[in-house]
Amino acid sequence: MSLKSAQLALKRLGYDPGPVDDVYGQRTRSALTRFQRAKHLPVSGTLDDETLRLLAPRSEATAP
Repeated sequence: MSLKSAQLALKRLGYDPGPVDDVYGQRTRSALTRFQRAKHLPVSGTLDDETLRLLAPRSEATAP
């Protein structure tokens, strides 16, 4: 999953990463930490394997 795809998934799930622009900025990091906290994951603010695993099915399920 690319960073841009992860940003889109976060946005669709209600975790605003800011612009979906493939840039890892403060708003993307903040969205990731909020998502990780909500899913009871280690809060790193990075796209680690477990975070990606939880984001991927949701983004695929909501894709048109």
